[in-house]
Amino acid sequence: MRSTSSIARAGCASGPSSIRTASISAIGDHVASRASAIGLGSVAVGVGTFHYQHPQPIGEDDARALADAYNQRLRRRLGLPPAPRRALLRDVTLTPYAAGRAAGAVVGARF
Repeated sequence: MRSTSSIARAGCASGPSSIRTASISAIGDHVASRASAIGLGSVAVGVGTFHYQHPQPIGEDDARALADAYNQRLRRRLGLPPAPRRALLRDVTLTPYAAGRAAGAVVGARF
């Protein structure tokens, strides 16, 4: 068994109560680090869930309108002629389908 003087030389205050205090402190540090990890993990899951449900801050049409307005201002500033107007019909798709005895095609258009 160590004497009180050897405990003091090892960097601890003298006596068994200081050893108990050091153990309680170590347990408290472990609990605090685990709570921090759980808290950070919860925040990360929350942020990830939000970005999964809301992948873009604005819609595609709004983004296109902002880009077109910026490009027009830039062309004016650079002294370039205005860009030609876009066609009213932007995108057309033809998708065939077959289900049981029925078959056909679906036409999709984007204005």
